[in-house]
Amino acid sequence: DDLWLIYKIQDKKDTVYKTAQDVENEFKRIKKLTEQKQQNLLAREYLIKLLTGKKINSDGKVLRVIGDKITDVIKTLNTDKSTGLLTKQPPFPFEYREFREVKNSLSSKDLDAVYVDIPGNPVTVRDFLYFLMDDKLSLTVFENERVYKLLYDKTRTMIENRLITLEGIKKGLDKTPAVTEDLQIWKDFYLSQAYQTILADSSKVTDDEAREYYNRRYKGGSGGLLLKIKEIFTSGIDNAGIVLEKLDKGESFDKLAELYNERESTRGSNGEWDWFPSGTNGEIGAAAAKLPVGKYYGPVANEGGYSIILLVDKKVNESFSSDEFEVMKNKIKKDIAFSRQKEFMIKNTSDLALKYGVKMNNDLLNGVQVTNSNILIYRLFGFGGRMVAFPITTPFMDWLEYFKTKTKEGL
Repeated sequence: DDLWLIYKIQDKKDTVYKTAQDVENEFKRIKKLTEQKQQNLLAREYLIKLLTGKKINSDGKVLRVIGDKITDVIKTLNTDKSTGLLTKQPPFPFEYREFREVKNSLSSKDLDAVYVDIPGNPVTVRDFLYFLMDDKLSLTVFENERVYKLLYDKTRTMIENRLITLEGIKKGLDKTPAVTEDLQIWKDFYLSQAYQTILADSSKVTDDEAREYYNRRYKGGSGGLLLKIKEIFTSGIDNAGIVLEKLDKGESFDKLAELYNERESTRGSNGEWDWFPSGTNGEIGAAAAKLPVGKYYGPVANEGGYSIILLVDKKVNESFSSDEFEVMKNKIKKDIAFSRQKEFMIKNTSDLALKYGVKMNNDLLNGVQVTNSNILIYRLFGFGGRMVAFPITTPFMDWLEYFKTKTKEGL
């Protein structure tokens, strides 16, 4: 609301509607835009009324300490210790791993210090760090002043959200069945994300292990399946939803990549990646390996945002790329750690299912109607607010095969 935009009109033309359906679609579009504008206006008026008369102070010194800590941690975690170079392109997300490092670097006294003084409901440094992780903070630069400005804007958003939440609690909305159920779903999701991060961090891979893997898969001529994909990476879920909607309507993947892809390394190639072995590149590689050529899938949640991927081609090759080991070392370590994490999750999930007597209801499962459409469903809130209706997770069904071999009943 405090930003100004400068527009330059390149051209304008009258729209010609060829059919009655075109007119109807345009009417619906304008109606939707008008409703959204009215909702935003009502939301702003409500928020102003909610804020009027309230004295809320934030500690600028604390903000700078938080900004410096976050910047140092994110920069350290994304820098190769041997070369001093960044291991990937921005944006750099503030996720559970980064949150944990920042939290562990601060004392309990520092974490419990009041950052924003909301009467009757002060916000501590710990609270603010949780908010930043949940709000998907990411850095594109490591310049202190720009980071401080970003955190200032996040603080403003947090204060508004906190006041609206307190008003909802005051009205007892947090006790309604729908809200209670949703909170439990998201709690389970965040716990699963934290669990996977802990598993990934505990899978320490040595240089010797990485070199052995490199020699076996990239130089040893062991062969394997190579994949070529195109990707549209977006930092926000809304743009991912827009891309999927346009793809389902038949729009060109290349054209959409040109408009929406935010990954710096592939922006000049319509999102196209180089050939890579299946089983690498984490969730993106796992999802791509299951696609038929020419099909797309998404969104895949990954570091800093969401990916829509298109499998361009796949082939079997006798040998892999001969890129230098030192260039590929960090990527190889991540691939090995991801593979170990996945193997552990498959076995652990199956063992827990056996331990607690999980049964499969085939009739119910087979009766579920599914489509091949990739869509995003949103939950709408008052005053134009919305969020994804359900946590975005990568399908995890591999444990079922292991489960079948461990149980006498099968499926």
